[in-house]
Amino acid sequence: MLETLFGAEGEEMAKKLNQGEEVVPFLQSRSIKQLGERNFNKFLREKDTALVLFYQPDCHMCMSAKPHFMKAAINNPGRGRGYGIVDCSRETDLCDEEKIRKFPSFKLYVGGKLLGSYNQIPHYETLGEFVANAPAAPTNMNHKKHVRDDL
Repeated sequence: MLETLFGAEGEEMAKKLNQGEEVVPFLQSRSIKQLGERNFNKFLREKDTALVLFYQPDCHMCMSAKPHFMKAAINNPGRGRGYGIVDCSRETDLCDEEKIRKFPSFKLYVGGKLLGSYNQIPHYETLGEFVANAPAAPTNMNHKKHVRDDL
């Protein structure tokens, strides 16, 4: 089943599971970057478009969203696109700064700035479309540091 959902990365995960190793897909995926206070702004600056999943590890809905987020990241790579995750149980200050009030929360950043939130039941196809349909980052933004919209 993992192979069907995630292709080559799913094969690697299945092998590890069969060998009795613990698999944490987000942390072991080449397609998704684990983000925190120290690398969040850098990640946004380096990407034209970035979809970030803010989650709590013990959240049932977050667990349901994980495979869809991962498949969207694997199936919709693109030059200048990035997919990141933030564990809000560990990154409380960052999640407060980003005004995360419910889980899971998906936020889309273009040119390092917040463009919008994905407010649907997570499905890999619609997550991929959400990123693919994002407007291009203006060339004059020059990947400035992420600026919150309430400032």
